[in-house]
Amino acid sequence: MNCENCGKNLYANATSCSCGWSLQKVVRNPPPNVLDTLTEEITRIGMHRFREFPPGTALEFARYWVTLNSKPDAEREAPHEVATIAKDGTRWICPYHNRLMATLRAFALMSPADRKIVLAGIQNEKVWWRGELVKHYLNIVNETKRMRTIGIKAYREAAMKSAKKVLAEKIVVDLEANDERAAIQAEGE
Repeated sequence: MNCENCGKNLYANATSCSCGWSLQKVVRNPPPNVLDTLTEEITRIGMHRFREFPPGTALEFARYWVTLNSKPDAEREAPHEVATIAKDGTRWICPYHNRLMATLRAFALMSPADRKIVLAGIQNEKVWWRGELVKHYLNIVNETKRMRTIGIKAYREAAMKSAKKVLAEKIVVDLEANDERAAIQAEGE
């Protein structure tokens, strides 16, 4: 066996070389597969919680669940290794896997009526669900429809006007409350 870096002749079962090459640096554990992670979680939760879906295996349902959720953000949700105090010294952090499992758990705990609302929003309106409460999700669906109707630029302008109006009203209320506090303090002195 020869060293991959320097070509030096090594023993047959060598795990390192004097040049710095190490078998531990070469052999890395790949990140976990999202379908494996979801299949384990579905099995843990129990397929009986997902009766409204066609009967099948946990793996089939995991594949379907991936299609119901938005694709991972390449920068923020990419798997990455972090150092640990363990034998191999690293473990994987997988934000996308965690998001899918969180939405799966939230979905499993929902009532059948709420599930139908969420599935209709995802399939018919093409609005991703991130585990929000159904009343908030309905607001998101309605606002998304409105944005698609009037256009993104007009929607943003309307949202900014509305936000400025709400902020201005809050400032007025806070100023009035400060005036009242000052009047009460002046009476007490």
